[in-house]
Amino acid sequence: MSIGANAAPYAKDATQTIPVVFAIVPDPVGNGLVKSLARPEANVTGLSNSASDIIGKRLELFKELVPGLSRVALLVNTNSKLAEGYIQTTEAAATSLGLSGRAFTWRSPEELESVFSAMRAAGIQAFIVNPDGWAFTHRALISKLAVTHRLPLSSWSRQTLEAAH
Repeated sequence: MSIGANAAPYAKDATQTIPVVFAIVPDPVGNGLVKSLARPEANVTGLSNSASDIIGKRLELFKELVPGLSRVALLVNTNSKLAEGYIQTTEAAATSLGLSGRAFTWRSPEELESVFSAMRAAGIQAFIVNPDGWAFTHRALISKLAVTHRLPLSSWSRQTLEAAH
């Protein structure tokens, strides 16, 4: 059976014999769907749109593209069960690159304007958005606020960036 990110954990729990193929799952290892990306094992496999191990690469690209970059942020939806893992990974990756990394959290779209104001007040120069359904649902607002606050944005989805236009 082929399924999306939200249904993948349920399908895995429902069967151990029928092959389960997921698509666009943010962190299949962190979600406990597979043991590793290289060797998923069991009856579950699929495609990931963004795993936590590429956060460092996204920050490296920012460092190349944003002159004088020193302060980066992760815009993270704390409703996501992967939020804490993304926060820790982002902070560690930022530190390893000589950057100051900090998480800015939100739980509803009504909070986003004040979160962006707080990022600007803290001197954040660029930010990453964590991959989850809530952030994707509100991608147009997030990208609009990034443009309004003149903050470079790294997103896992092209649709997020297209929503800014």
